[in-house]
Amino acid sequence: MQQPLDSEPESRGTVNIGVPQPDAMSSYEVFGRAIHDDSLSLTVGEAESPSLRRLAVIAAYEAALAVASEVRIETVLRRIVDLARSVAFAEIAAISQPQSIGNAGVLVSSSDAEPGEALEALNLHLAALFASMQPIAKAIAVTSLDTLPGVSFTSDSPLAHKAAILAPIRSGDGQIGTLVIIGPTSASTFADEDVGAIGLLSDHAAAAVDRARLFDLAESRNERARAQLLQLREVLDNLPAGVLVIQPPDAWIQMTNNTGIEMIYGDTAHHSAIPVIYRDFRWQSADGMDLPRHAHPGMRALRGERVENRQLILVNARGEQIPVLVQSAPVLTNDNEIMGAVVVFQDYSRLRAAEQIKDDFLSLISHEFRTPLTAIHGGALLLQQQWDDLDEETRTELLGDIGTESSRLDRMLGNLLSVAEIMAGRFQGETEPIVIEPLVKELIDAFNERSDNHRFTLVIDAGLPLAEGDPDWLSQIMQNLYENAVKYSPGGGEIRTQASRDGDWVSIRVIDSGLGILAEHVPHVFERFRRPGADPTVRGMGLGLYLSRLLVDAMGGRIRAESDGPGTGSTFTVELPVVREWEHPEGERDA
Repeated sequence: MQQPLDSEPESRGTVNIGVPQPDAMSSYEVFGRAIHDDSLSLTVGEAESPSLRRLAVIAAYEAALAVASEVRIETVLRRIVDLARSVAFAEIAAISQPQSIGNAGVLVSSSDAEPGEALEALNLHLAALFASMQPIAKAIAVTSLDTLPGVSFTSDSPLAHKAAILAPIRSGDGQIGTLVIIGPTSASTFADEDVGAIGLLSDHAAAAVDRARLFDLAESRNERARAQLLQLREVLDNLPAGVLVIQPPDAWIQMTNNTGIEMIYGDTAHHSAIPVIYRDFRWQSADGMDLPRHAHPGMRALRGERVENRQLILVNARGEQIPVLVQSAPVLTNDNEIMGAVVVFQDYSRLRAAEQIKDDFLSLISHEFRTPLTAIHGGALLLQQQWDDLDEETRTELLGDIGTESSRLDRMLGNLLSVAEIMAGRFQGETEPIVIEPLVKELIDAFNERSDNHRFTLVIDAGLPLAEGDPDWLSQIMQNLYENAVKYSPGGGEIRTQASRDGDWVSIRVIDSGLGILAEHVPHVFERFRRPGADPTVRGMGLGLYLSRLLVDAMGGRIRAESDGPGTGSTFTVELPVVREWEHPEGERDA
């Protein structure tokens, strides 16, 4: 029986459309608005008006277009079931999602069931239905789901005896899912137009699912590419050399690492900056002549040439001339086409400085070790050859010199080994509470015995708290400070040690009245191979104070030098943290 949209429906059902239909509103929007606003009510199988059926088919087309616009797999599946249920005036719509989609057993459904136990129970029945269904070749309508091969329901199943439309969602030659539309009553039937509309929607849904899967794959690949790019950037930014990634045809810079940015702009440059040649920097040959554009390392690489270890000058944005070693090479595609170039440049002034340090070190070692070795070798040889001809006093003096120079040589070697261990990260100390007085007094007694011209004194504040540190390291630091004080007080005199508390620190000061330190040298006395005294003829390797600073830093302490200039003596202060919750040795808590 057919009726126009505006006629009175018969008793089998009603069709009431009370929603205006402006031209700008799509058929699907009108159709869906009417359904969701309850201004259209009908029973499946009762709306036989050709106009209504045509509206349903148009709505199906527009629903398919809406689905086709989605690119997220979860959104696609949700839109399909919502649209299919609305288009077919169904009670329930559901999609099975097999493993080929990526999440086996996932079920998406649309119904009036409230979220919670009712919806969970319905989904369990739908999952059982999909598990027992056989694949279908095309969209079909059934008057009862019970008639499907292999499908059976329990007496309490909400799906028993329900009419349904089944439509395959196919991709290529395989079925990737099934769309099921279920009517509200056991007496419901679906017309051919309903089947066609749902079949059309399932076809478009398959395309949308394929597209969503491709989108997910592309997103996954893009994400991997972004992760790889971040990893590459991290590697490049931690290289000690500057890197320029060049793009053709004009050698514009596409990317620069942190070292390159710092060399071109300076330490304060923003690391996202992209330098421009001629504006921010330029290349010069080793003799200071500007390179022509075609001779730039980047341009040569874009022509397929390779540059290896060429000495050039980088003139940076601040006008500084930095000597660099440059390598450049083309970046090729799989077809050996040049797609870009990489330029790597390293500041070799640092390498030259390192070479100079090595040369100075070797020269210093040979000089400093030669003196004690000469004394040891000469004294031992003299004793060996002329023992009987030497008087007792001379033999004792020679043996004393051998012992003194051997001890000095041993200390120098110990300092060298300790520096090497610290620089390699293998020098491990164990902090513990240190009682300052006995440790320092033992060292002072030893130095008083072997130094005739110097008088070592100790002043300890009453109630001095324990210091946190490594006692062996502190002993080595104090020995180095005493050796330094003796060395730079050739005329003898008092070398005084004072220990006191300064807030949260225990301060130990070594004060001499020797040669003193020039004001401009004071900030550098703890550097390698620096000798602090004003007299350049004083022997020394310049490692004792450097090692002392390393050891103090490792204990979380501080060390500093002070002097009013040549002839005024020097003061070296070591500060270590006071032991937490320190208690006085007699048990009285320190205030």
